[in-house]
Amino acid sequence: MKHIILALAALLILLSAAVMGCSSEPSYLQAPKDLPKSDSQKDFMEVVVFYPDNDAIARETHEVAKQPNKIKAALNEIFTVKPYNDNISPVIPDNVKVLDVKVKNGTAIVDFNRNILSFDVLKDSQELLLAAILSTIRQANQAGDIKEVKFQVEGKEKGIIDGKDIENFWGDITLKQQPWKL
Repeated sequence: MKHIILALAALLILLSAAVMGCSSEPSYLQAPKDLPKSDSQKDFMEVVVFYPDNDAIARETHEVAKQPNKIKAALNEIFTVKPYNDNISPVIPDNVKVLDVKVKNGTAIVDFNRNILSFDVLKDSQELLLAAILSTIRQANQAGDIKEVKFQVEGKEKGIIDGKDIENFWGDITLKQQPWKL
């Protein structure tokens, strides 16, 4: 009889342990609440970019290699990476690079390479690209310290590069019109 009571007690303990174990995951299977970022996550950051598309600008979020200059990273994304959405048909000059972005007294100064001067399309497309650039800067401006934007071409706002007048920029969009308000 004593053996039967001990066997029943053992069975009762096992059953209660099994029932308790089924009601929640064992602690070794539960994910910690605040996981530290992995090394690969620490190497990337999200940027919001805008692409000129037909008659509007289209917004996308991209993950890029972490860089100290988020605005430069976001702007280079517009010119070097195709939109994720295949329905977007951006009108963008070829081989454009953002060489630098500096913020001085509330003005972002975006320095492009000379390929920016080869943007020879209709005025509407030029205005859409300008709107996309300004919107991308506005989104990347986390500190909120940028109030206006100016462009340069290889460090210059005036002069001639490859026979093209820098100040004339895209024709209908000229550097004489800057700074542009954010």
